[in-house]
Amino acid sequence: MEWSLPRSFRGRGRSLLPQAFACGIVLALSSLSADELPLYRDPIRSIADRTEDLLARMTLAEKIGQLTQGVVRPGGSEMTASIEAIRSGRVGSYILGLGLDDPTARNKLQEVAIKESRLGIPLIFGFDTIHGLRTVFPIPLAVSCAWDPELFLELEGIAARESRAAGIDWVFGPLCDLARDPRWGRVA
Repeated sequence: MEWSLPRSFRGRGRSLLPQAFACGIVLALSSLSADELPLYRDPIRSIADRTEDLLARMTLAEKIGQLTQGVVRPGGSEMTASIEAIRSGRVGSYILGLGLDDPTARNKLQEVAIKESRLGIPLIFGFDTIHGLRTVFPIPLAVSCAWDPELFLELEGIAARESRAAGIDWVFGPLCDLARDPRWGRVA
């Protein structure tokens, strides 16, 4: 005798397939024990616990690497050297060089940091946006001469949105330095 679904269930088997598949995935993922997931990657844990765990796992060289900032420009040998530095944990952030507007290079570097380095710590990308990013504005000192704080906020908002859209995490923007040394001509 061949087994079959009761008449009340016939025709519903196909609609249950996605739910059954989803349940199978959930069961497979739940079979991972908490011990397999490093504490620093567990989003349920507190930031303090995760940070303490990550720092305990890091070597001195990796800690120094997180304090090291490189400059990356598009091109063959520099890009290869950057990838090797990321893999080995010798760099934690980059100031983007001119011409690195294409996000594919940044995405490649970030992928190496997350998937190919020992701890998978993401990179931080910075850029000097003191004059804006794609839209170039006068230096903040010049904008301040308009005595219009709303204009200043609008211009910096544009620079922030353009930077975020370009994948820049960290902007070096408006500042006002006190020039105490006349040999330093640039005060912005």
